Amino acid sequence: MCGITGVFEYGRAVGNVMPDTVTRMRDMLGHRGPDGAGIHVTQDGRVGLGHRRLAIIDLAQGAQPMFGERGECLVFNGEIYNYAVLRRRLENCGARFRTNCDTEVIIHAYRHYGDECVKHLTGMFAFALWDPERERLLFARDPLGEKPFYWTVKDGTFLFASETKAILAHPRVTAEVNTGVLDSYLAHLVVPSPSTLYRDISKLPPGTAGSCDATGVRTWRFRDVTEPRTFLDVSLQEAASRVRDLLAQSVQARLMSDVPVGVLLSGGVRLHRARRPDAGPGHPPVHVLGRLRRRARTRRET
Repeated sequence: MCGITGVFEYGRAVGNVMPDTVTRMRDMLGHRGPDGAGIHVTQDGRVGLGHRRLAIIDLAQGAQPMFGERGECLVFNGEIYNYAVLRRRLENCGARFRTNCDTEVIIHAYRHYGDECVKHLTGMFAFALWDPERERLLFARDPLGEKPFYWTVKDGTFLFASETKAILAHPRVTAEVNTGVLDSYLAHLVVPSPSTLYRDISKLPPGTAGSCDATGVRTWRFRDVTEPRTFLDVSLQEAASRVRDLLAQSVQARLMSDVPVGVLLSGGVRLHRARRPDAGPGHPPVHVLGRLRRRARTRRET
């Protein structure tokens, strides 16, 4: 878990983004990233990006914000599970990598695929990428919405963060209750996207990307997991085998790490198939955590 935040004064010819403001917003997310912190403010003062890091991959070289060869600047929260495959594909197309972390893959994917890069990413992610050549900010959230991304616009200024508290740390933003969603929250204990409990602060829906430039903000859906599915005409045995294979692949993809990995067990689904994954050579040890409950006769006391 990392924390990202940023400010883009797209409505100004000369910006007034102050490093102290970006630092204050970033450090509201300190609990999300104890291993590192960084900010970047452009020379014209129109863009400021901040990052708090929880180091998982390439501990020595994965500091953020991360920069591309053409001046792109990226802040990223999450993991790209297919980054090794995507990296080899991009290297075959001429990309030159300076690190071994999945963060840099996003920069090169953007340079090669443009906005379509989000369709090539498999994982859990939320990121914002500043393109100085186009004077444009690209941002996105993973298809299942595992990583959060909140944003708002105030007087020609686009602000975003992993949590609303970072946005509220900006001097132009005030905390006002969004009374229109209280019924939904009290009934279901959740506020549907794109609304939040704060007026004028939105959460980016899952599988959604967006951009901000001099013309303003626009968003679009790049993947929808609720789309109708195509079902295979196979036997129950074949279907069960396929599920086991997919579960094994899913667990294996999530083992990528340069630090110890833990597996948290719950009930319901028979997670014993995932509790002792075969990490294989090169992977850190897997620690299995769970809670055992003994059957006991209860006694009612009055």
